[in-house]
This record gives sequence, C-alpha cells and structure tokens, in this order.
Amino acid sequence: MADDNQFLKYSRYAIGEIVLVVIGILIALQINSWNEDRLARLEEKRILTNLYQEFETNKSILDSCIATNKSVLSNMRQIMELIVSHQSTFIEDQKMNNLDKLLFHSFEHENYFPSQHSLTELIQSGKMQYLKNNDLKTLLYQWSSAMNRSQEDFNNVGEKVENDILPYLTKKYPLKDMDSYGPLSWKEESRLSSDKTAILKDLEFENLIDDNMYRMNEFLVSLFELRELIDEILQESSQYD
Repeated sequence: MADDNQFLKYSRYAIGEIVLVVIGILIALQINSWNEDRLARLEEKRILTNLYQEFETNKSILDSCIATNKSVLSNMRQIMELIVSHQSTFIEDQKMNNLDKLLFHSFEHENYFPSQHSLTELIQSGKMQYLKNNDLKTLLYQWSSAMNRSQEDFNNVGEKVENDILPYLTKKYPLKDMDSYGPLSWKEESRLSSDKTAILKDLEFENLIDDNMYRMNEFLVSLFELRELIDEILQESSQYD
C-alpha cells in the first residue's frame, strides 16, 4: 500500500511537471508568435511608408514629364497649322523664325524616370509577403508592366525622330537655326542658302510630323495610365490598420 501510494504520488508529480512544461511551451510559442506578428506589422508599416513616399515623389516627376511632352505635342500641332496656313497666305519672317523654335522643341520629348528603389527592394527581398493588401500587390505588379509599355512608346517616338525626321531635316533645313534654341545657342543664323518654306510645301514632311504626333499621343496616353496607377497605389499604401 505504501509503495502504491508512493507511485501515485510520483505519477501525479510527473504528470503535473509535464503539464507545466506543456503550458510553458504553449505560452512561449504564443509569445513568439505574437512577437513575430508584431515585427511583421512593423515591417509592413515601414514598407507602406516607403512606398507612399516614393510614389508621391514619382507623381511629381511624372506631372513634370507629362507637361513637357504635352508642350512637345503642342509645338508639332502648331507646325501642322503653319503647313495649312502656308498654302493660302504668306508667312512673315517672324513666323518663320518661330518655326526654328517650334522645330527644335518638337523633338525634345522627355522620358519618365521614376524612383523605384523601394519597389525593387520589396520585390527582390521577397518581402511582398508582408503586405496584407492584395489590391496593393496587384497594383505594384501592374506598375512594372505599365512602365514597360511607357518605355516602348517613348522608344517609338525616339526612333521616328532619329531615323526619319532628323535625316529629312538634315537635307532640307538648316539645323543650326534650330539649334540656336538649344545648348549650342548659336547667335547667327546659317549663312548657307536655304528655303525654309520648302518643308511646309512637302507632303513627306507633313506625314513625318503627323506620324510623330500619333506616336507622341500614344506615349502621353501611357503616361496618363501611369498617373492613374500612381493615384491608386497612393490610396492603397496610405491605408494601414
């Protein structure tokens, strides 16, 4: 009987110890899980803050880029109007000098170079998992595709200018007069004889400008799509529970 009581006593003690150990393990796991969740939420907040700041900056850069390229498109539209007006009226010297300026600024289209450090780090580090907002994740993946489309549209404009328009103007127009409005800042016009009005009578020139305007418009459309995407990203990244 004494032995049985001693066995029961130790059995209860052992079971009690096991229960306490199990409870201790469960508490430790719960604390560890809580701590990991706390760190994960802190990391998510840091990521969202960085994304918001980056895309807010990118929005300002994009707005400036859009304004520049809208001006480029406007210059080409004025050239097309000069072509039309030249068919019926004499263009005075002032307007012809303006043509030099219009031509120079018609081909100074600007590419969009946003900051993508935070987004690149987020993707490459595999920390996208910290974001609980699935809508934001989708938008961030869409951003990369939209940027690629924008770059393609920009390249299409650049190829038209470099491969078609500039070679045409090299043979038909004094580039020195155009470049007086750029970094070269020529003080005197070209002394070589040329008829600047000739390009305004040339169907090929009109077609070149028309095609480039079409490409510029496509580029602007892609920039406006980026603008809408930025607004959505800012909206989603500003939400944190």
